[in-house]
Amino acid sequence: MSADGDIWSLETRHESGEVIYVEVTSHPLVYEGKDARLVVAMDITKRKHAEEALRRSEELFRLLVSGVNDYAILMLDPEGYVVSWNAGAERIKGYKAEEIIGKHFSRFYLQEAVQSGKPAQALQVAMERGRYEEEGWRMRKDGTRFWANVSITAVRDSEGYLRGFGKVTGRHGTQVIPGKTGAAFGGVGSANKELEHFPIRFRMTCERRCGHRWFQPGFA
Repeated sequence: MSADGDIWSLETRHESGEVIYVEVTSHPLVYEGKDARLVVAMDITKRKHAEEALRRSEELFRLLVSGVNDYAILMLDPEGYVVSWNAGAERIKGYKAEEIIGKHFSRFYLQEAVQSGKPAQALQVAMERGRYEEEGWRMRKDGTRFWANVSITAVRDSEGYLRGFGKVTGRHGTQVIPGKTGAAFGGVGSANKELEHFPIRFRMTCERRCGHRWFQPGFA
């Protein structure tokens, strides 16, 4: 044991037969002129169970997101760099995860939008108001553009600190022109309604299945 003290955990069995987890700390001290150690054992079973539940919920959440193909669902860090990528994002935007993770999300915007500072404005609004939504043109990896419904939500921890942003993008098509009607565009209205409610439904599904809140607390 070191002079500064030690800490370790162990699994043991209570007299009732229940398996419990104990954290043991040992600190050196002098007692009646002799070297001794103060040993304290603390039951951390509840903490261990909570950690395991969180690990399972995070894994379930990862599987839930990765399996969605109709929407691009990704996480951005507080600066706007991509930190996660799902199958829907690859299908809609054309990038594989290894090609885009670590890159700034502004590459999904048209050049004129980037030059006008629109990506930064979107994050700023999401940070200040909790959420940013819009419809507009976005770029794929191959340079083609598509009309998208975009939702960006600020993700904060229990202390209120910004941890990043959740971004959900739905695609209407490759050459959809805003405001047009007719048979060729008949599906756009229903697609809009579907996309409009997806972030809320997705959040509620995650909270129900994972047991914790992913999006900013209190935002409906």
